[in-house]
Amino acid sequence: MNNDLIKIDWEETFSKCEKVHLMKEKCVEIVTKVLQDNSAKQNVSKKTEKHIPLKRRRLFRKKAKIQKKIVYAHSETRKYKLIKDLEMIIEKIKESYKDESEAIETKAIEAIGKNSKVFFKYANQRRKVKSRIGPLLTGNTHTQDAQEMADILSKQYESVFSQPRQEDEIDDMDKYFTETSEDGMYLYDIEFSREEIEKILMQLPSNSAPGPDGVTSELLKNAAKGFLEPLWLMFRKSLDLGQPLEEVYAAAIAPIFKGGNKNEQQNYRPVSLTSHVVKVFERVIRKAIVKHLEENKLINEEQHGFRPQRSTMTQLLEFYETQGPSRRI
Repeated sequence: MNNDLIKIDWEETFSKCEKVHLMKEKCVEIVTKVLQDNSAKQNVSKKTEKHIPLKRRRLFRKKAKIQKKIVYAHSETRKYKLIKDLEMIIEKIKESYKDESEAIETKAIEAIGKNSKVFFKYANQRRKVKSRIGPLLTGNTHTQDAQEMADILSKQYESVFSQPRQEDEIDDMDKYFTETSEDGMYLYDIEFSREEIEKILMQLPSNSAPGPDGVTSELLKNAAKGFLEPLWLMFRKSLDLGQPLEEVYAAAIAPIFKGGNKNEQQNYRPVSLTSHVVKVFERVIRKAIVKHLEENKLINEEQHGFRPQRSTMTQLLEFYETQGPSRRI
C-alpha cells in the first residue's frame, strides 16, 4: 500500500485540480483504487482470530459428536443419557469461559501497579455496551424504520442547534485579516514539514470511525509514508490559496443513547464523525498557532487548560501556592 502511493506523481496528479477540495476528492479516489487493486476491504479493521484454549476445543468437539449421536439415537434411554452428557459438556464449556474471564480480570488487577493502561483497557472493553436505537415515538405511534428515525433525530438536532450571531459573522475575510502590523506579533504563515504530518498520523487512534469520505484513521496510520506527499501538497495549497479541504464541510451524525426512555428522541445526543484528513490538517494548524502564542507570550500564564505539560493538577498546585494558608493575611 505504502509503495503504491509513493510511486504516484502527486504533483502531476493534483496539477489538473482547480480547487483544493478537488485535490482531496482525487486523493480519496486514487486511494480507493489502490485498496481495490490490493484486494483490501475498505473501512473494515483487520481483527486477529481469538485463540481458543485446547481444553475448550476438545469440549466443542465432544459436544458436536454427542449432538450427532442424539439425532441418530434409536432408544429413548440412549437419547436421555446422551442429553445428560451434552448438558454436562455445556456446563464445562461455561466454566471454561468463566475461568478465562476471571484469569484476565486477575491479570488486569495485578498489572495496576506496573502498567495501569492494561487495567483501564480491560475496564473500557467491559464498559462498552452497544445499545440499539429506537423505536422512536412519532405522534401517537412508534416507528422502527431507519429513514423515519433518521428524519426524527435530524429535526430534533436542528431544533436545539444554536445559530451564530449575525454581528459575529465575517463578511470580507481579506479585509478582516489585512489589518495587521509588522511588529512580529502576528502569524502571517504556517510552516510545517512532512515529518510533522507523519508524527500526527502515527498518533491517530486506530479504532476511530471514519467520516463521510470513508477514510479510516487506521488506513492513514498504516500507510503514513504513502500519504505524506499528497497530504503535504493539499495542506500547503489550502493555506496558500485560502481554500478549504472540503467544498462543504460534512459530518456523519451518530446518535448516542444518553439514558432514560429509548423511545424519546431527546434522549439521543449527536456525535459528529468528520474526515480524519481534515482532523490531521486541523492539528497541524493548531500546533503552529499554539507555538506562536507560547513563543510570543500571548497566552495568560494562569491558563492551564489546553496547554502542553499543564493540567488541572498544575492549576490546583499553583492556586495553593498563591492563595494557600501561608498566603493568607
